Amino acid sequence: MRLAFMLEVSKEPDYLIMDEPTSGLDPVAKAKFFELLIHEVEQREIGVLISSHNLSGLENICDSVTMMHQGKVERQLSMEDMKSELTKLNVVFEGGASKSIYDMPQILKIRNVGSIYTMVVKEYNEAFAGKLKEKGASLIEPVELSLEELFVVLEESRDADENAKKRTEK
Repeated sequence: MRLAFMLEVSKEPDYLIMDEPTSGLDPVAKAKFFELLIHEVEQREIGVLISSHNLSGLENICDSVTMMHQGKVERQLSMEDMKSELTKLNVVFEGGASKSIYDMPQILKIRNVGSIYTMVVKEYNEAFAGKLKEKGASLIEPVELSLEELFVVLEESRDADENAKKRTEK
């Protein structure tokens, strides 16, 4: 992989297009590949397009993300905008959350272990935090949402919307 990459870079292209460039690489080789890629991009001012299902590591090097579904662009945003679209929260409900939490439309995904509920929400703001506190939340902590988690939540949300649409058409 490193040799193929260096051969392509030696041609001094304006752009590199890579499909699954880290497939089959162990974690150390993957880290070295990204380090080399960043170095070459900075030195030669090369534009890079990476197509990949392996999202871990990409969020640290990408400026923007395009998500496709069935051959069509579904989302195209900067990494910053993509991550601000959804927020991951750890929320503590001392005696457990009421069932009404699961009906809040802003919550796209929720799971819990004991009194800690991890949720991914859209449009997180102070008003939403206030609603959680009204429902008994004693602590609300935003945490980092990885690109992979974001992708999974968006896919699950789209699939749920498509299934709901199919049910109403019947």
